[in-house]
Amino acid sequence: MRRFLAAQQQATHFLNDDEIETAYPTYALQALNFGVADSSAAGEFPKFTAHRARDVPTQVIVKFSGTDESPQERRWADLLVCEHLAIKTINDTLKLAAANSRIYQFAGRTFYEVDRFDR
Repeated sequence: MRRFLAAQQQATHFLNDDEIETAYPTYALQALNFGVADSSAAGEFPKFTAHRARDVPTQVIVKFSGTDESPQERRWADLLVCEHLAIKTINDTLKLAAANSRIYQFAGRTFYEVDRFDR
């Protein structure tokens, strides 16, 4: 909580759609190589957080796949897409409140971006 509040008091750059194709692969490499996940959410797979410029400034968690085409990495990429589709179905079809999410694919990775609902 202290880290979150301190970040809010600093001038934070919110990434627009044109910047994420460069930024997200860099953030993914940092999370993998240096343990700079920048996420309070633990888990088996690395992830990172980002500030996004949307209709309103939004904080997101981004999960990502690996870059190789091994069956394990392909399965992980597919599961990220499935998680996005599940949330979309909950929102659109069932009309229940759920976080908004998006899928991006570039730099050989699948990125699953979900709006932080705990903020």
